[in-house]
Amino acid sequence: MTRVRWVLIGGAVVVVGVVVGVIVLTAGGGDTDVIAGPSASANPTASVSPAISASAAPTPSPAPTPSPAPAGFLPVDSLGASEIPWDHVGPGWFLVDWAQRDAVWGEDADGMPTVSAADASVSLLAPDGTWYAAASLTAVESDRTVSWLGDTVAVFRSTQPDYEYVAGDTSLINLRTGASHLVLSGAQPPALQGVSADGTLHGRDYAEESSWYVRYDDRFTPRTVCDGNSASVAPDGVRVACLGWISTGDANSDQTQVFLGALDTDAGAEAIDTFRLDPYSYSIQGWLDPDTFLLLRRDPEGQAPPTYYAYNVATRKIADFALPFQAAGENVAFDWVTKTYTDVAEQSASFFAVSGAKVAEVSCAGSLNWQGPVRSGSRALVECETFGADYNPATVTLTLVDLGTGAATEVAHAAESLSTRLRTVYPYIGNVD
Repeated sequence: MTRVRWVLIGGAVVVVGVVVGVIVLTAGGGDTDVIAGPSASANPTASVSPAISASAAPTPSPAPTPSPAPAGFLPVDSLGASEIPWDHVGPGWFLVDWAQRDAVWGEDADGMPTVSAADASVSLLAPDGTWYAAASLTAVESDRTVSWLGDTVAVFRSTQPDYEYVAGDTSLINLRTGASHLVLSGAQPPALQGVSADGTLHGRDYAEESSWYVRYDDRFTPRTVCDGNSASVAPDGVRVACLGWISTGDANSDQTQVFLGALDTDAGAEAIDTFRLDPYSYSIQGWLDPDTFLLLRRDPEGQAPPTYYAYNVATRKIADFALPFQAAGENVAFDWVTKTYTDVAEQSASFFAVSGAKVAEVSCAGSLNWQGPVRSGSRALVECETFGADYNPATVTLTLVDLGTGAATEVAHAAESLSTRLRTVYPYIGNVD
């Protein structure tokens, strides 16, 4: 079997800082403190150059000009694949999967589900808003892309389609050469979310109704790091916090187990705390500092807005956390890299600094895509959609946000249908070799 060597592009730099917010300490137990566990604690003159004689400067080559993308690609002005500056592709870049004809599900003569290959392509978006028509995937016979790794894209083809469990083949396609490499067969596709400092890929692994956060070896075999519905990698790039299930036999009294695992060991995750409600009531919304994650708690009855907490995995202490701004939506997350919050509402996405100052806002004519803004480096890509009759897709608009300057620029607007549509946006997470 061919072995794959994983290489991380760029090192992970951890900057110790303090997130500005109002933290109120709470005592353990009781219903006002929804988390049963340890008691709370505080969070965390220019020199003159000698004259030189002038010489003739070389005439610079004209910069290539984007033109309408080839048929089958996202319909925006783009440069060709040969113009992609691969040495500069990294944080701040995105990959967009566009289906000119999406995979079609059906049934065979025996009533068993079938799925056809899609007529699809992938385009790259640079931090400056330049598009590149990277590759057509039509000949790959894939249902869809499942991950992006620099000059390589992972594609999935169903071989055992089923309405509840889909298995098939996952291959890595080199966007420079077109070379294909089968890495998984007869299994659900991986949902890759990052690359460790040692080059190890990690992400979600799904089987039946379960979900694990895993790391993959060079044969793409998953090793469980943390068993839980909500998982997040700490700023150190090693520790993984996740929220698992404690079944009591009564769905109304199930609880949540807090686990802390590590990507650099096979020792398994350690249970470090227990939350009073079930895991569907909580989610990890990013890391406020190297040891503290932002925890969202939903009202089980759906009658009250969510509440937020700061949970320190080192001290295993919990504290109330007041956002430094008035949230418009019910899903606020924090990004440690850019030190900004994202506030997601039905028709808008807003970004805030730790001080509470608004950095940028994107309002949708229709609705915000269900996955919310996608972040890559200091950029965020916001997808807005409109719908026609019977809630069929009508248009899609992409807006690129510079989280450093606050500039928001529309970079794509296209008509959609049930079969011709933008399927997925991927952030840059690393590269493979």
